[in-house]
Amino acid sequence: MKQQSFNLNFIRIFAAWMVLSVHIAGMSGIDFGVGAKGVPLFFIMSGYLAFCSLERNSSPAEYYKKRAVRILPIYWFCLILLYCEDIVLGLLNGLSVQEIFTGQCSPRFLRYVLGLQCFLPSDNWDIWNNHGALWTMSSFIGFYIIAPWLYKMLKNFYLGVVGTIIFLFGRTFAAKIIQLWLSDYPVEAHIEWFSLSNPVTQLYCFLLGITLYLAIKERKQDIFAFIVMIILIVTGFEWYQFELFFVLLLLAAVSMPPLCSNHKIQKWAIFMSSGSFALYLIHPIVLEIATIVLDRFELPKLSYVICLYALCIGVSYSIYYFVIIRIEQLVKQRVYRKDI
Repeated sequence: MKQQSFNLNFIRIFAAWMVLSVHIAGMSGIDFGVGAKGVPLFFIMSGYLAFCSLERNSSPAEYYKKRAVRILPIYWFCLILLYCEDIVLGLLNGLSVQEIFTGQCSPRFLRYVLGLQCFLPSDNWDIWNNHGALWTMSSFIGFYIIAPWLYKMLKNFYLGVVGTIIFLFGRTFAAKIIQLWLSDYPVEAHIEWFSLSNPVTQLYCFLLGITLYLAIKERKQDIFAFIVMIILIVTGFEWYQFELFFVLLLLAAVSMPPLCSNHKIQKWAIFMSSGSFALYLIHPIVLEIATIVLDRFELPKLSYVICLYALCIGVSYSIYYFVIIRIEQLVKQRVYRKDI
């Protein structure tokens, strides 16, 4: 597991940088839509690592405790930052206090606190489903909740393959049903996005990771790789090509020896990987403010992009190192106080 975890550090960093890059590109007028594929890569890794965790934990309760300690403190802290940013920007834009707290900072913001933003449709996708690029958290939270049940249901590799194929083929059909069901919503609701971004239609990614775990556990890696390659070839590399390629990439990562033996590089990779989730969550908040500030200077495009990268990475990892790590330590001390 240590070998596997170390190699996955580099992929986790790569996924976070893909997501960061697509958002910076969008702010800079550059087309880098492929960066959005960092999200399914995160989902696939989560499916694989969740089953690794369930294999080690003695009970679902222990698994839930570890997931909550790992995910919720940093997520809720980022929500506090986002909420405060909304208040400040609202005041700077001339909104009254009443307008702010009846608008974007109204009690409806609780849907983010509870992770319901992509479980529940709304009348405005940008505000109530994907504010701060947070649509993915519904899928993460939803999957982690059902993971112990999936662990009991998918008892072998072939069940994993069947379940994955069902959700791969059924995703488009499920999305169309959701669109028909919610067809009365306004254009701003972007139900076409909601239908493809809710936890049900994103479950296929997690199942790919789960099936990868089952293949490795049962020593059926070659069979799984063969199935993935056949699908890619038969579909002309046009059907979930990125997701299936990521599965092969992860399979190679967990099958290889550690990619680097240099102690300093290993420490750097572990630190960058540990903070990748903070970068993933915090950088949209930093981008919102950074673009407002940098737009005043009319920088050349290359300098503008470099500054955005530097600010997003520097601020996100500083918050992670100086604040979030300490919050996580305090939470762990309280949660595991009986064991300390």
